[in-house]
Amino acid sequence: MEYDVANPVFIPSANRKATCNAFVLPADNKPFLLAISIEELDVLIQKFWQELIVNPKYPNYVVLKMK
Repeated sequence: MEYDVANPVFIPSANRKATCNAFVLPADNKPFLLAISIEELDVLIQKFWQELIVNPKYPNYVVLKMK
């Protein structure tokens, strides 16, 4: 499938921020954050409250692990 790309998209979350591309999907699709965006923000998914929370190991800065 091919989709148009809207960029850049700024994503603020708590004291974090990330810039990434967004794909333009048909109107009947729900928006979602991709895993790469979540990793770049260094946030965790709090399932009970259905929200993103800052990684408690690194509350003041982002840590990215690369392989």
